[in-house]
Amino acid sequence: MEARQQAKLNQVVCTLEGMATLLQRTPGDFAVVIHGDPDCANVLMHGMDHPGAHRFFCTHLTPDEAVAGRTLPVLRDCLDALCEELAPEVVFVLGTCLSTLVGDDVDPVIRAASARHGVRVVDLAGAGMRFVSQAAVVDRFARLMAGAAPAAVPAPRSVNLVGFDPGREVRQQLAELGVVINAVLDPGVPVTEWQRLCAARWNLVLDRVLFAGFLSDCSDRGIEPLEVAYPVGAGSTDAFFDRVLAAVCPGVDSDAVLAGPREAAHREVATGLESTRGVRLGYNLGSKKDLSPRTLAREGLAEVSVFEELGFEVLLLVQGDDRPARVAAVRETLTALGCEAPLAVFSDTVFYADLCGDQRVEVTYASDHLRDLVAGAGVGLVEQGVLRPGYGGVAGNVRRILAAMKPRGGRP
Repeated sequence: MEARQQAKLNQVVCTLEGMATLLQRTPGDFAVVIHGDPDCANVLMHGMDHPGAHRFFCTHLTPDEAVAGRTLPVLRDCLDALCEELAPEVVFVLGTCLSTLVGDDVDPVIRAASARHGVRVVDLAGAGMRFVSQAAVVDRFARLMAGAAPAAVPAPRSVNLVGFDPGREVRQQLAELGVVINAVLDPGVPVTEWQRLCAARWNLVLDRVLFAGFLSDCSDRGIEPLEVAYPVGAGSTDAFFDRVLAAVCPGVDSDAVLAGPREAAHREVATGLESTRGVRLGYNLGSKKDLSPRTLAREGLAEVSVFEELGFEVLLLVQGDDRPARVAAVRETLTALGCEAPLAVFSDTVFYADLCGDQRVEVTYASDHLRDLVAGAGVGLVEQGVLRPGYGGVAGNVRRILAAMKPRGGRP
């Protein structure tokens, strides 16, 4: 874990921004108080894609209140008004740089408010004055949700899918093989889904390090961790089912359910190889900030197997500090994750297209915000996050990759 932190393969995030974003995505009967100045509320996204902003409130601290030590009475009044008017099941209080700077001790205020109104009030301490990894925020959020989950008796062969959704096809195949999916616990699912946590025997994750604290908490409650491959591409889908069935349903004969789809998927890969073998593909790491466990898993490598099995010559294009010590940490981390692909480092996205040209990249797997840059350089783009999981997704993934190559001078 320490080596991965030194490598810093994913962009950091303000803890206030990160926790607010994940809470905003999560449906449920709760409210959030941002204890800080009005500008701190600007971390919230507004619009159809971020519908949870109406549950957020801000104490709107003024400079005079901060200097005079009158910030805690403002928080008290805010909590009283919120609990009296809305009476949510839970209120989360997010600290900010200002509340941290003045040293606010909010615990007595929130305990008193909870006692007065019968509403659970939770202090998310440490939200201000720090930039941390996206992984740390995701793990912290999962631990917060797990902390409210009641005890339950787990069903046999029951699993939680933590941080990823393998799609309808894979879920159906698991069910046919006797695996009980208790809950899909990805940021953005309702709080009520997280409350089902303890009714499972296993937590399936793509990366144990990503959810280290959460998995430790769950182990204390009797839920076993199980690290699995992300089932995208033929080979990784094979590995996913092999791992899950060996642990959850040992001895089950999977051929009746999986043989046909598996063979069809591997045929699609063999067909794609005719066009993709030897083509240089730039696989981008570290340019996306979306707080998505699937993007963050294995430091962004969860989907690299799709391109490796298609015969691409994969080059890792890593954003960030290019000093030798950091590059060495990156190489060490990637090796520990089983990836020996060559890498090139760039400091800013404005240099991405030039790097692709210098490295003779024909197609790149990168965030959509790089599309215009790489298009101007004549490089095809497969957008990160669009590849479909499961055997049934392989054919569409191959077509999408080939389509990205064709207009860019690739070799269809």
